[in-house]
Amino acid sequence: MNKQALDSSALMQPSLSPSTTLGLETQRSKEGEEISNVVKFKNGNKLNERTAKDIDILGDTQIKKDKTPLLPIDGMPPFIQEYITTCSSVYNTPRDYWAGSAIMATALAIGDKIELQTKYQNVPILWMNIIGGVSSGKTEAMSQPFKPFEKLDSKSIETFKAEYKKYDLIEKMTVKERITAGVFKIQEPSCFQYIVNDSTPEALCMVHTANTRGIMILRDELKGWIDDFNRYSQSGFQSTMLSSYSRVGMTINRKSGGANSVLSIPKPCILVLGGMQPELIPTLKADNRADNGFLSRICNVWPDDKGKPAYSTKTVPVGLVKRWNDYIVGLTVIPQPENITLSVEAETFYQEWYNRNSHASDSENSGYLKGVYGKFDIIALRLAVVIYGMGLLNGRIDNKEITGDEMNTAVNITEYFRVTALKVYHKLFDNSNTLNNKEVIKFLSGLGNSQSKIAEVIGVKQPYVSKVLN
Repeated sequence: MNKQALDSSALMQPSLSPSTTLGLETQRSKEGEEISNVVKFKNGNKLNERTAKDIDILGDTQIKKDKTPLLPIDGMPPFIQEYITTCSSVYNTPRDYWAGSAIMATALAIGDKIELQTKYQNVPILWMNIIGGVSSGKTEAMSQPFKPFEKLDSKSIETFKAEYKKYDLIEKMTVKERITAGVFKIQEPSCFQYIVNDSTPEALCMVHTANTRGIMILRDELKGWIDDFNRYSQSGFQSTMLSSYSRVGMTINRKSGGANSVLSIPKPCILVLGGMQPELIPTLKADNRADNGFLSRICNVWPDDKGKPAYSTKTVPVGLVKRWNDYIVGLTVIPQPENITLSVEAETFYQEWYNRNSHASDSENSGYLKGVYGKFDIIALRLAVVIYGMGLLNGRIDNKEITGDEMNTAVNITEYFRVTALKVYHKLFDNSNTLNNKEVIKFLSGLGNSQSKIAEVIGVKQPYVSKVLN
């Protein structure tokens, strides 16, 4: 059975606290045949509506219905939504590509300057894979939102070159020449960068030493970055990256002597963004990456294939581009680390979702998917930091608390990544994007749905469901 055929309206809704309910209305959109779900999050007298096109909520899990759902953007500030939808329309490329890049650009601009304090500490370290065929429009979506960083890096590189020229000139002077000129030896300058495209582990660490707030490995082809692990196998680069995701300190010993012979990053903040063609996905599981938690850390953006975009004469309005630039630069100048927490409403919502996700993970037979679901707990919190940061320069009151709405938005995005994770899973292991009845039954049972409800939705007899589960 294809999972796309599920009708989840008969399945149980999440059970929240007595003062909190989650309702669902399904509407037919006026635009084509898309399905629009209006999720009403009620708390006391508070009612907020958010729309998530093409998404069914099964428990708290979004399930494919007719096609892969859109990456939800409705909980983002209106300006961010406008930028995403305008760029998608102008370049005639999937909205998800631009939404994913907007999330990553915001996360990079925030860096470690906003840290969520719960039982653990989280900054928005995210790894993302933009999946699509050749000429699907991945490149523009992975380029345009990062133009502000390119400008900042370009200016920094020019400054570095001038400073290094001065440093080199002084280094070549004799002691007598320096005394005569009235100059003293100066510290070797470093270059502050946000984006690294291709570098050795040593060079990456040097960049991060100069910019401790956060850097991004940005590659057109994510596989190119992964292939680098084999080039630097003796350095344990893959293990270093795995540890950096959890902010475990990095130390690299350089061949050159002196003060810079040891590079140390106590709390790394390294984001990763790259593109990939669907056909290359099976190559990702080499070197135990499907088993050691490496692939579990990756958020996959994988919309349904639209083919090569048609030519368009439209352009993104200059004013919108300038506002995006100002927004990104504004976040990069947050001067001091800011500690934030979850509001009571946000923590209640997160707790309910966390428990349901844990149950889904425990009920999963696939070790790979257990690992993927296990990382969603962290990803949801890090996405909440991103959503909080998006609001800071867009009218949000800086009260140092993530709201229930922001947490809900982060969870909705995380659930999109659950859907795409299943697509990747089948591409990795059986090159199929469909789920059979037994897989679907076990999946739905793991979310707490009764055997009778599962049988009703799938269209089988209840004894068959019982047999599969027992």
